[in-house]
This record gives sequence, structure tokens and C-alpha cells, in this order.
Amino acid sequence: MAKIILCCMNYRPEIISTGKYTFELCEYLAGRGHDVEVITTAPHYPGWKTFSGYSAWRYSSERLHGVKVWRIPMYLNEAAAGLARLLMPLSWSIMATPVLLWRALWKKPAIIIAVQPTITNAPSVVLASFLCGARPIQHVQDLEIDTALAVGHVRAGKGVIRFVFAVERWIMRRFDRVITISSQMRSRLIAKGLAPDRIKIVRNWVDTELVYPLARPSSYREELGISPETFVVQYSGQMGRKQALNVIIRAAEQMLGDARFLFLLAGNGPMRPELEAAATRLPNIRLLPLQPTERLGEFLNLADCHILPQEQGVSELVLPSKLGGMLASGKRILITADEDSELADFLGGAAIFTPPGDVDAVMRALQDMIDTPDTSASLRIERTQALDASTLLPAFERALGI
Repeated sequence: MAKIILCCMNYRPEIISTGKYTFELCEYLAGRGHDVEVITTAPHYPGWKTFSGYSAWRYSSERLHGVKVWRIPMYLNEAAAGLARLLMPLSWSIMATPVLLWRALWKKPAIIIAVQPTITNAPSVVLASFLCGARPIQHVQDLEIDTALAVGHVRAGKGVIRFVFAVERWIMRRFDRVITISSQMRSRLIAKGLAPDRIKIVRNWVDTELVYPLARPSSYREELGISPETFVVQYSGQMGRKQALNVIIRAAEQMLGDARFLFLLAGNGPMRPELEAAATRLPNIRLLPLQPTERLGEFLNLADCHILPQEQGVSELVLPSKLGGMLASGKRILITADEDSELADFLGGAAIFTPPGDVDAVMRALQDMIDTPDTSASLRIERTQALDASTLLPAFERALGI
């Protein structure tokens, strides 16, 4: 069995996005007998605010589900925009470097894994791997720089952008292997100069024992006082700029006179205050906090339709982590994404697609759904099987070469 160090900015008890998949992977590997340590920071996502019981300003450690976890100080800013967007991961990467070097030299791991985001910790992982003789491996969940430019988190001149991409290429070529989650991400990595034979694809998975279609109405309907006749359009997860949640607000505004629809949003993030303001004036929008993992199946089954809005140009860069749960619930899915995106390639007829930012198309799609039978359920079941954790976690272990 192998000794493994994994560096990531997000980890348990975060329950969505990168943190969820990272802790599930680490706990799976530990359960397989591997000696796993994680270097991370205080849990803070999606609100960019430290969870209760943790501190973002001190070093600490704990053991969670068979994994040794080292918590590193990090600067946090709830706005998560502009200069803060750069300073937050950079602060963690700088503060984590001494601990990473200490653990690498002391533990002598077989591999050290860097999770992107963030790429700012990649140089330290490469250095630590060189010093201790480990194989450096990068897990690319998000092409951080490309996405930041696409959604406008970072603005810079062409010369600066070329320099940043050149540094990124140099860093990523230092990794023995890169594991990513989609074919289009793989293509982007090849375009950045990585050798195709060093890139593996392992998609993000879903626990089909936790999320599956229920034969009865979700208990959330009665708890939240939602009538059986109401068509629930649900979004659950990070509330940030790249999620294009303004589309939901605008659709709710234009559908205010149609009492059949309710937009139910659960999550946190920089756009939460804007969504709260919209909900105060739009009775067809309702907000909830993120729901506990143990009730995820019930909550996702509350939806009549899951909505997954994406900004123009972003859908080709990311394969949203929430997709697996949406599919596994068996409910219909509406996605605003580019026609040539990975989402469209992967899902095909298992979801309905509308152009990014086209509110009228979203409205027409929802109105069609409420009046027509669901004919794509079998396709969603088929796509869910391709994302089953019982298949993909062993595939990830094989991709590590251990």
C-alpha cells in the first residue's frame, strides 16, 4: 500500500464541489489500506467564511475517517472577487509550503497530489516531490485561470495573460500525471502543451446509494408547505458568478404571474445577498441553506426540474460537480450551456439545453415541461451509471498508478 500526501484548498466538512470529491477520494483510498495525509485549510466553501469550530488564522490538525488532516491558515474574503480572488489561494499556498515540505521529507510518500483549484500550490508540490522522490500528480477539477478570465474574476492585459499562461504551462509539465474530469478539459490541457499520454480522465462521481429516484413524493414538500401541484425548479450548490444565477432571477421575474412554478434555491456564496434581495420581492423564489448530506437524496427528489445555468464560454471549461446528484435523482434537467460544451456532449438527450443567458428560452422550456410527459428518464439512468462512485473511485486509484 502507498503513502500519499494530498494538497487541496477544500475538504471535509465541506459538502459540495471540490471538497466533497476530495474527501470521498481520500477516505476511499484510506479504506483500501493506503496511508493518506491531507494538507488543507479551515472549511470555508461555498460562503468563503470559516465554519463554526474552526479558525482560518492558525495551524491545527485532526484525524477524520482514517485520514490525517493538517489545517493551514488562509486569508478569507466573503466577496471572493477582484484581488481577493488571487490573494486567498495564494495565502494558503504560501503558508502550506513549510508543512508540505516537512511532511514530504518526514513521510517519504510515493505520490503527492495537487488539486486544482488552486494552481498556486502546484510549485510547492513539484518541489516537495523532487526533494523526497515522490511522483507529483495533479487533479484538475477546474482550469482555474481560464475560468477566472472567462467570468471576469481577473482582468489583465494580453501581455500579462500570455505570461501567466506560460508559467502555468511550465508548472503543469512538471507533473508526472494529470487527472481531469472531462474530455474538453483534457483537450485544453493538451493545447497547453501536456503530452496526451500523461492525461487521464476520471469524471466526478455520485453515490447512488445516497441519491436515487424515490417512488413517493419527497418529504420536503410537506415540510416546506409546497403543494403537490407546484412545479419546483431547483438549484442547489455554490452561488457565485460563474453559476449565472441571474438567469433564474430574470426568469422568475417574467414568470411571476404563473403560480404553477416555484424556484427553490439552496446554497451559499458571493451571490447569496443578491438572491436574498430578489426573493424578498419575488414570491416565486425561495431560498434555503445547503441541506445536510444525509438528506441529499430527499432534497434532490423534491425537484420537478433541476436547473443548471452556465455563463457563455464557461460550460466548456467545467463539468459541474452537482450534475451527478441531479441525474441520480431521476428528475428532469434544464441546462443553459453552449451546444459544443462537454455538458451537451456527455448528456445528449438526457437534459434540455438552452443558450446561455437566453431567459425566454428558459421560460419556454419550463412551460413545455409542465405540459408534456417526461421522455428522457431512461437516458438519465444510463448517464447516472457512467458516474457511479463504485466504478469511478477504483478507476481513480488505478489512474494514480498505485
